[in-house]
Amino acid sequence: MNARVSLPAKAHLVGSGIASLAAAVYLVKDAGVVPEKITIYEAEAGFGGAMTKAMKTGPGTPTPPGFGYVLPATRILDREYRCTYDLFSHFRSVSDRQESIHEDVLEFNRTYPYEDGARLLDAAGRVVSSKHFGVSFADRVNLLLLLLRSEASLEGKPISDFFSLHFYESEFWIAWSSMMGPLPEHSAIEMRRYLVRFLHVLPDVLSMTSVWRMRMNQYDSVAAPLHDWLVGQGVSFETDAFVDDVEFDSNAGAVAATSMSVKSGAGDRTVAVDPEHDVVLMTLGSQVADMTIGSMTSAAQKRNPPGRSWALWAKIAATHPEFGKPEAFFGPDIVPHAMWVTFTVTTYEPTFYECLAMRTNSGSRQTGLVTLVDSPWLITVAPFPEPHFAGQSPLTKVWWGYGIHPMEAGRHVNGKAMHECSGSEILKETVLEFGFGDKLPAILASSDCVPCVLPYAGSVWMVRRKADRPKVIPDGAKNFAFIGQFCEIPKDTMFTMEYSVRSARTAVSGLFGLPDETPPVYEGWKDLRAVGAAIRTFLL
Repeated sequence: MNARVSLPAKAHLVGSGIASLAAAVYLVKDAGVVPEKITIYEAEAGFGGAMTKAMKTGPGTPTPPGFGYVLPATRILDREYRCTYDLFSHFRSVSDRQESIHEDVLEFNRTYPYEDGARLLDAAGRVVSSKHFGVSFADRVNLLLLLLRSEASLEGKPISDFFSLHFYESEFWIAWSSMMGPLPEHSAIEMRRYLVRFLHVLPDVLSMTSVWRMRMNQYDSVAAPLHDWLVGQGVSFETDAFVDDVEFDSNAGAVAATSMSVKSGAGDRTVAVDPEHDVVLMTLGSQVADMTIGSMTSAAQKRNPPGRSWALWAKIAATHPEFGKPEAFFGPDIVPHAMWVTFTVTTYEPTFYECLAMRTNSGSRQTGLVTLVDSPWLITVAPFPEPHFAGQSPLTKVWWGYGIHPMEAGRHVNGKAMHECSGSEILKETVLEFGFGDKLPAILASSDCVPCVLPYAGSVWMVRRKADRPKVIPDGAKNFAFIGQFCEIPKDTMFTMEYSVRSARTAVSGLFGLPDETPPVYEGWKDLRAVGAAIRTFLL
């Protein structure tokens, strides 16, 4: 590969999520950029992007009600996160300093694999499961036909164009959508990519035995170790630093970033960028854009002003169409099709865990996602292994949940939509939907439920065309690249940590002309075991 820039170089990274953290690691380890010449700009007060976690601390052990953990989002893993595990192999696990993060993930999932005996539950508390996951023969054929379609033929088309209405009531669709995030009105391109990329997971969509996770939350397990290592190397982090514009210069078919506009509490400033030696890596948009956090007694309020997370993308794309179309993923019209509400429950006695274990017939370390198929919000919950947070008391348990139909009227909260509810109302709806009504007073009295409204959690799934997401390194780009969930990586699937890490590695390798040693994207149809298992599951 030909280098686009030459050392010595300064590197400016916009955003501090996993894409930027990974890119900074590759800049140091692979490209040889001096760490002190790397700056990461973060518009928020803390780092970590979608991995951010917080805790409302207070006196006492265990932490008393009113002081709970907040985990806005989390992501599943699987065995084929090739770029992610390569990155993980370079860092020590926070759980066992003798192991790398990758080794810890392998060991934990070998020891405590998911064995989900109650992935889907109906209103009567019965496990929902049937042959072929309730998918009709016609729709099983439609799944195969979708796999065989080219992406070009799917541009601008929703998933709903390819299946019967019955398909969206099947166990497969409910389990798939509540785990991966698609709705019928979402992109057929992304659905096809997911089917190919996670073909080995399809037969286990109810048991989740092919799905992996981390022992602890991804902030403590990944973001914090990478951040601490980078700081120790000399990389600078600027928080409350909003990059609202990047200037570009075009010359003889080449486009170069020449300056950045940064707004912070210390005042506005312009950062000069040398087109020959400096690089700018920009995270475009965020799935936690405009996120707001409520409390046990109050709903999350709308963010004001909205739109800062994609403001840079909108500004630079207005004059450079090759930088994509942020309006395909962000804006008021997108929210009804992209909003999720998540909630983190910190509990100080085991009532809910005991009830859930009796219902699922499994312990908290092996229970995967549990989705209530008759819930208006399509509530899904997940008990966390203990401890899941650094410093978590042995007497404190934490579980997590979300709804992907949060604008529907709840059944037990006077018809309120999920995003309008306080933590106590969401907890009440969840407990009653599980049928644990007799335990509700005890659970409410001993728990702190913190809701998070994420208006754009599902925005990566929106119907799109190829040009809506820019290439990691656009044609003609000399010293800049796009990273994160809203750039285009052929074959790979967004809504994953793998996608962000792969974008970072692709950007650094391309800009510095490094040998392309990025592992290829896993493609299920090249895996004969996965193909055979899918055929047995869906066709025999």
